[in-house]
Amino acid sequence: MQGSISNSFFSPDLVSSLLESYNRPNDELARQLASLRLIKSYLPPELEKKELTIKQTIDRILVDGINQLQKSQHSDLLRKRFVDNGGMTKKAFGDEIEKSIQTVSRREKEATRALALLLDHKELEKRQTHHIELNHHLGSATYKTLVGGDELWQGILSSILNPDGKWITVVTGIGGIGKSSQTHKAVSDAIDRSAVDRLMRIDAKNKKLEVNDFLNQVAEWLHIDASDYKSQADLTLQIVKVLKTTPYLILIDGVEEHIADLLNELIGFANPSQIIITSRVEPTDKSKIHYFKVPLLTLAAAKTLLLEAQMAVSQAKSAEISDTNLRRIYEKVGGNPLALKLVGALLGDHSLTEVFDDLIEVNYPDTEKMYRRVYIKTWNGLHKANQDVLAAFGSIKGIRSVSVEMLISLTVPELVESKRELFDVLNFLKTHSLVDIDREDESDKTHYKIHNLTRSFLETDIIDWGR
Repeated sequence: MQGSISNSFFSPDLVSSLLESYNRPNDELARQLASLRLIKSYLPPELEKKELTIKQTIDRILVDGINQLQKSQHSDLLRKRFVDNGGMTKKAFGDEIEKSIQTVSRREKEATRALALLLDHKELEKRQTHHIELNHHLGSATYKTLVGGDELWQGILSSILNPDGKWITVVTGIGGIGKSSQTHKAVSDAIDRSAVDRLMRIDAKNKKLEVNDFLNQVAEWLHIDASDYKSQADLTLQIVKVLKTTPYLILIDGVEEHIADLLNELIGFANPSQIIITSRVEPTDKSKIHYFKVPLLTLAAAKTLLLEAQMAVSQAKSAEISDTNLRRIYEKVGGNPLALKLVGALLGDHSLTEVFDDLIEVNYPDTEKMYRRVYIKTWNGLHKANQDVLAAFGSIKGIRSVSVEMLISLTVPELVESKRELFDVLNFLKTHSLVDIDREDESDKTHYKIHNLTRSFLETDIIDWGR
């Protein structure tokens, strides 16, 4: 959507110019009208592909708008003047209703103002509804506020607003650094700016994403039955055709392996559709893509996040962390958002000395060892019921998130006897950054999920330990 008209509400001046052009078609105005979302939404599919005249376009706006005008005299006036029998000239209309041209002009102007307000309201209403739908597809943020990294998400946003010939964006960084959060913020802001018309989100589940899996997921989003096509090549051609004629923003979250091969394949699906990928793997060839690497949080941002996580667990224990202790924590876990939230939660339950004792052997950037030590300390501080529920998440394979009913069936009955008790456990695990609500699940029941790093710890150190 380009140009000031398509990016603004219907103004009285615009509506006035539309009305004035009703009997005097204007090719330039017709081209502008053809790009308006509101007008397109009123046209049946067979007319969208044809050239639109001023008369066709305004007829559809007026017939809908006039019927909703509160003042009947304005409605009757506009319908007779502009719609019935192809409309009448101002002079002919004035003669027929036995009014002077000046009176007709005055009443017409009043009616035009009312129509402009109505169209303004309808356009805003449509945009708000569309934004709600797109944000639903994107999913809710897992963060309350995005601490640090303003320049990064704004850079990602710029790549969406102005591709500048590069239609694929890759965001990389270590586990738990905030790749998904930074990308979510950028896409969410692009939606708010009406820069995204259509969105699809593909979860790579932190593994390699084969092209066939990509095709099947895109086909599902587009309501294309893959079984109707004889070969993958035929399905590919159909999907490419759709993405080339109907631009989408495709967010692929959590690609881990073979990203170079995947990028080579995805290039053919882009332009004008855009693709954003989050991955721990840095691409070798960055010449054809926008590339962003999520940096560690600064010391100041790390302190903010640490205190927020500590206060979420225990406001009574929250206190100003000295600069010396902050630097000691920073040396251990780095400016890593997930690690800082986990350590902050520990500080809500344990003393600073206790937390340091368990981290003494690790120093960033040994990320894997650092996370393992933090998770072990966190696990050891959980009550048995909390451990039981958290372990249940790790025992489920191939499922993004689970309902309360499923968790009840997986946990030991004598430890978690009721939904009420389970909800208490889940709320505890949420405040300790171990469990999140899955905002993207579309069922009528709340689903919960865990971070991939939490899952890795559970599978390696808890569930499969000793086997």
